This record gives sequence, structure tokens and C-alpha cells, in this order.
Amino acid sequence: MLEQLKQTANKLDRMRKEHLINQSGSTADDSLDKVRSGQSYLYMSQGMDSEVFEVRFKERVSGSDLTEAIRYALVRFPYINTRLIELDGDFYIV
Repeated sequence: MLEQLKQTANKLDRMRKEHLINQSGSTADDSLDKVRSGQSYLYMSQGMDSEVFEVRFKERVSGSDLTEAIRYALVRFPYINTRLIELDGDFYIV
């Protein structure tokens, strides 16, 4: 019974990944391009370090101004809001 539950969970996870990949076509013609650039870093034993930016303000800043700045940044740099999903050893941007 436990093995069947694990298999079902794995199938559901695969279906979730396939759905996300199919929704997010990474090229203009939605051809589901695989990510090849920098792929060697994805196979590091501990993974690749994330890029983290720490910002400290010297003066108080309005929360609504920060929210507006984030909205603008996401329009200007849409890849900020993406992640990689691995499926069968290939990586896709979603």
C-alpha cells in the first residue's frame, strides 16, 4: 500500500511539472526550449549558490513605493520571477 502511494505521489509530481512546463513555453513559438546554458552548474553536488542582493536603506521608505518598484522590475526583467524545473534530466524555465 505504501509503495502504491509513493508511485501515485511521483505520478502526480510528474504531471504537475509537465503542466507547468507546457504552460510556460520559453520561446515565442512555445516550443518548450530546454535550458543548456550553465547546465554544468546545475549538477554540482550541493547545487549552485543563489544570487542574493541585500539592500539597506538609510532612510524610511514607503511600502507602496517598494511594491511599485518590484512591479516595474518584473515588467522590465521578467526572468526575475522564473525558476527551473527538472524533468527527465532536462531543465525548463517556468
